[in-house]
Amino acid sequence: MIQNKILNNFLSKIDYDNGVYTIIVEPNKYNETCIELAAFLNRKFKLPGIYVSLNKPSTIVLKMCSKLNIDTEKILFIDWEGKSINKNNHIALNGKSLTELSIALSGVCNNTDMKYILFDSLNILLIYDPLVKIQKFVQFLINKARNLEVLMFLIIVKEKKANDLIPTLTYFSDKSIKI
Repeated sequence: MIQNKILNNFLSKIDYDNGVYTIIVEPNKYNETCIELAAFLNRKFKLPGIYVSLNKPSTIVLKMCSKLNIDTEKILFIDWEGKSINKNNHIALNGKSLTELSIALSGVCNNTDMKYILFDSLNILLIYDPLVKIQKFVQFLINKARNLEVLMFLIIVKEKKANDLIPTLTYFSDKSIKI
């Protein structure tokens, strides 16, 4: 059961066949929101999916999953931090390249039966690339998710640097929520 009532209510009202959903989260609720969302998708629907860990090494995400008894065998981790671990369900990316990330996602989505993609969190992209480039990349990702008919969850932490990206996310999303 999700502890956050706002997130729980939001998740009860979305279309699980496909859709793009933005979750704007306060910094103090960020970690719990990400892991609760992953746990919800994993337990309730037993959906295989992709967890794109942009903000922290996937080893940390795996530890958080372990604490909540999340079956990580159904989750493919894409690690933006490039921390390689010896697991079949792990892709380590190096270089902070949006192109490399989109190639990895396309390869996985075209060759597997993944049902969702969870991005944790988009804020980090703003450190490496200009806003306009990130906006175009996000639009590309959203269109890809729609064409593949997969769920996409875009998590962004509410902070000053992200304020200019949030309107783009909410504009292209089916629904958005502030937590």
